[in-house]
Amino acid sequence: MTRAQGTPENGGGMRAMSGPYRVVIVDGPEIASTLRRLLEMLGQQVETANTGRDGIKLVMETQPDVVFAQIKLPDMDGFQFAREVRSGCAKRPVLVAHTGYNKSEVAKEAKEAGFDLYMQKPMPIEDLRGVFSFVAGESGSEQILL
Repeated sequence: MTRAQGTPENGGGMRAMSGPYRVVIVDGPEIASTLRRLLEMLGQQVETANTGRDGIKLVMETQPDVVFAQIKLPDMDGFQFAREVRSGCAKRPVLVAHTGYNKSEVAKEAKEAGFDLYMQKPMPIEDLRGVFSFVAGESGSEQILL
């Protein structure tokens, strides 16, 4: 799958790879904290939420560049989260599904819900860098595309 970069339909131009990008993580406290530390080490600006509703509110308020969302949230599934973000967010962030589920089980539904990328836990640092390469419009993120 490819996604047009810098078009009015997806919220305008993309920032340079050097960022920092605004990132929201929606996951349980332990995973969100660990992922936050990794992304901050990569130079990103990160905020977290632990429920789908709090995540949607945070995304609408901050208009991030990238959103990492767990598929299994305590108050909704990640597919519903993605649909609500896509329907209500003025800016189109890159949505990254991250889960422990097998890709073949969730990829189709994740794509239909509006996710751009898929990452299976645990997430190697190279794959996290690949997300920001994708945001910047660079190649090298083919393994995480839906």
